[in-house]
Amino acid sequence: SGCRLVLGTAGLTDPYGLLRARSAMPSPDASERLLRAATSADIVAFDAAPGYGRAERVLGDVLGGSAPIWTKVVADNVESALASARSSVVFTRREPLDLLQWHNWDAATGETTAFKEAWRALANSGLARRFGATTYGSEAAVAAARSGLFDCVQVEWNLLNQSALRGVLNVAASEGVEIAVRIVLLQGVLADADLPLPSSLIRLSAARNRVVEVARRHGMLLREFALRAALSQEGVGYVVLGAQTQAEFEDLLSIVA
Repeated sequence: SGCRLVLGTAGLTDPYGLLRARSAMPSPDASERLLRAATSADIVAFDAAPGYGRAERVLGDVLGGSAPIWTKVVADNVESALASARSSVVFTRREPLDLLQWHNWDAATGETTAFKEAWRALANSGLARRFGATTYGSEAAVAAARSGLFDCVQVEWNLLNQSALRGVLNVAASEGVEIAVRIVLLQGVLADADLPLPSSLIRLSAARNRVVEVARRHGMLLREFALRAALSQEGVGYVVLGAQTQAEFEDLLSIVA
C-alpha cells in the first residue's frame, strides 16, 4: 500500500498506554538510543505534541535538524496558537515546522470563530510547511478531509476500531488529503496477548482473544498481525508507530520488513 512509517513519541518521556499500569519508563539514554536507531531506519518523521511531556525538546536535542518532526497545537485564540507553534519551533529546532496539526479537531471546533482566526494566523505565520489535524471518529475525520484546511489527517485505526478510516478514505482521496493512521496497537492492547488488561479495558478481552486466535491460525504473534493489518490498508499514506525502547522498535521494524 506504500505506507510510510512515523515514530510516535507519546511514550518517550511519560508513561503511555498499558505502560502506565506497569510503571515502566525508558531512561533518557534509552530514549536517545531509540531515536538514533529510528533515524537509521525507514522512518520518515517523528510525531510529537506539546502535551507529550518533554518529547519535543528531546527530539530537538537528539535529532538536531536531521529528520522531519510533526507536532501539534491546542489553543483558545490567536495568541495562544502562535505561542504554542513558536515554542514548538524552539524546542524541536525546526523552522518552519514540517507538519503542524490541530490536536483533536472536530467539526464543532472548525465552526468556532476562535479556531478560524487562530488557524488563519498559523497558516499565514510561516511557522509550518504543511498543516494537519488529528481526529477521533469517522465524522470528525470526514469533516477534516472535506474542510480544505489540512494536508494530512490523522485517524485512529486498529483491528478493533476500523470505522473511522473506512468512512474517510474516499473523501480524502477526492480531496487530495493524506491519511495517517495511529493507535494501530491500541496503546499496547494489541501488542502482547499475555499483557494483562486493566479493569478499564477488560471489556476488550473477548475481542482481543478473537484476534489472537486469527493471528495464530496465520502463524503470527498478535502484534505482528495487528501491525501488518495496518500496513495493508489501501489509501493510507502513513502508519504512526509507538515504541518506548530500541529493542521494541527493532522488533516492530522486523515485522514491517
